[in-house]
Amino acid sequence: MEKGKKYLSDVLAAIELIDVFLLPITNFQSYQCVLKTNSAVERQLGIIGEAINKYRKLVD
Repeated sequence: MEKGKKYLSDVLAAIELIDVFLLPITNFQSYQCVLKTNSAVERQLGIIGEAINKYRKLVD
């Protein structure tokens, strides 16, 4: 189950990065206009999705 912990750790790290990326953003319109932030958040969401899928395969 060590791999499972790694996947969950990856999810937590991605959530923490999203939180940091969004600190200066005050509303959705600002988020849409800042392409670097938008791209970085979307990448972290992709990492979360990949980690969750791998975790689910591991525990099923």
